[in-house]
Amino acid sequence: MAQSNDDGEEAVGVGQNLFCAGDVRGVARWFRTPADVVSSVGDDLTGVIAFVFQGGMTFLSPILSEVSGVVCTTGSLESHLAMLAREFEMPCVMAARLNAVVSDGDTIVLHLGDGDARIARVARAAESLPVAAQG
Repeated sequence: MAQSNDDGEEAVGVGQNLFCAGDVRGVARWFRTPADVVSSVGDDLTGVIAFVFQGGMTFLSPILSEVSGVVCTTGSLESHLAMLAREFEMPCVMAARLNAVVSDGDTIVLHLGDGDARIARVARAAESLPVAAQG
């Protein structure tokens, strides 16, 4: 069960942090097969956090420089995906343990400080709050 905090975020998981990158915010998109990557070529992937299931998902390499971050539910800091992410200086969470469903389109924040990575989803109510008019 995801837990909310005062920032309007729900904690949805933890994992191994590849390197300290601060907070990375983006929109979740699952890439389950090479066809998912091929179909994304030409899409604007700015702000996308790529979610994958296996640390050997080297099929992400054609888009790795375009996404804002990667979350992998398996693998280790020595897996091939982790090596590619380090080469691209891509924020990356390996061996992520998700305690809630993350769906395509969810706004995600990766908290990538020292130690384990924390994965949070911005609560939908917080996303829809109006922005105060500047006067």
